[in-house]
Amino acid sequence: NSTLSGNSAIGSWAEGGGISMSGQSAPAVEVTVRNSTLSGNHASGESNGGGGGAITAGGGGLYVDNSTLSGNWATGVRGAGGAIVATGGGLLVGNSTLSGNWAEGDEGGFGGGIFNLTSEIFIWNTILNAGQSGANLYQYEDEYESDPSPVLFHSLGYNLSSDDGGGFLTDLTDQINTDPLLGE
Repeated sequence: NSTLSGNSAIGSWAEGGGISMSGQSAPAVEVTVRNSTLSGNHASGESNGGGGGAITAGGGGLYVDNSTLSGNWATGVRGAGGAIVATGGGLLVGNSTLSGNWAEGDEGGFGGGIFNLTSEIFIWNTILNAGQSGANLYQYEDEYESDPSPVLFHSLGYNLSSDDGGGFLTDLTDQINTDPLLGE
């Protein structure tokens, strides 16, 4: 039942404008964001900026329930995860709205909504409305690895996405490439 708005992470490697569960000494923690709003937060890095709204790393997890993440952004040489960056542990997103989040950088914007590096992600009953740059859901692929990364996004159904959902929203109840008709 909280609002985190207008926060920022700025530096060479900026992570988690609103919520940061990262760092070399970060313990494996579980964080629940319920009935809350994360809006207008950003991570702007000289090299990388990631997780404008939130970043989760390590063995813990982030659970987002009945919440809104809107207008968050990440910028840098590589901007990733305007709303959320997931780099370990788990990420659960349900009954929520991610709208108008974006990521951009000199080498590209990766995951305006959610950027995933190595987390197991489950998403259901969620509206995904892309922002000005970066796809709603983005799975990192290492161009130097010969084996493709496993699919780490799992749809539990009833999601609505303004873009193709990165090809991950495959439940029969999901709707992709559909305008969610959200008010401005």
